[in-house]
Amino acid sequence: MKEISLDGKYMQRTGEGHLYLMQMLDFPAYYGKNMDALYDLLTEIAEPVTLRIENSEAIDAQMRRVFQEAALDNEGVLFVNFVDK
Repeated sequence: MKEISLDGKYMQRTGEGHLYLMQMLDFPAYYGKNMDALYDLLTEIAEPVTLRIENSEAIDAQMRRVFQEAALDNEGVLFVNFVDK
């Protein structure tokens, strides 16, 4: 299983967060940098992956919700160290 480390400090503001995730998760150039696009790409990940998130308490609330929903809808994506507020 592939593992990717993310830092919630880079996802405190949605604009910066989308750019950070685009780079770290190797999202395609057409990524819309909005919550719907983030959800779509997270739920379309076909290869099992662990997303290890440090400082998850710092993540923007709306982005946090998208992560939670995507984790429920895609069993291939596992979030580790994710603090649920």
